[in-house]
Amino acid sequence: MANIFDLSEELSLDIDKKKSSSPKPSQPAQTGGATLFFSSSDCRDGVIEAYNFEGLEEPKCIKGLPTSTKEKELGDVVIVEMTNSIDIQADAQEINAQLPNSKTVILLGQTDSIQVLRNLEKMGFYYLPWPSDKLELIECLKQASRDERKRYESGYFRKAKRIAVVGAKGGIGTSVISTELSALLAKKR
Repeated sequence: MANIFDLSEELSLDIDKKKSSSPKPSQPAQTGGATLFFSSSDCRDGVIEAYNFEGLEEPKCIKGLPTSTKEKELGDVVIVEMTNSIDIQADAQEINAQLPNSKTVILLGQTDSIQVLRNLEKMGFYYLPWPSDKLELIECLKQASRDERKRYESGYFRKAKRIAVVGAKGGIGTSVISTELSALLAKKR
């Protein structure tokens, strides 16, 4: 009985436990908790029920999709309901541009396809067909937590956004523009 699995320790969502643990200096600061972006009350209620079932702190619930203005409100785990999405991969690319790469993102959608799952995993997302039961959601959270811990230890996060600057011929300033652009983006973040 001494080795009972505790999901709250696994996810490290309790802020007090995070303060007592000594993080490595190379790790980015974590805000803890989870944030749910939802469009239907059924999804919100299902996710909250799963968190309560496991004894976790309820996620912060925000109606709508993530935007860059809401970045400071996000927890370490971001759950996004995309059940109304027609093209989930295109919408996931838009969400990828809005969220920081250091966040763990779980997408909930109605498409039950292995191809969609693989493409979203390549983008750095976890995907769970919705509706699903509490146990599937909890298992997805456990897997995301395990992978997140490995990423923090190795320093690997979702791939950075890529910008290409292409010149038609040599000597027109492509290198200057790309250098200035990268310096500007580095200062912004």
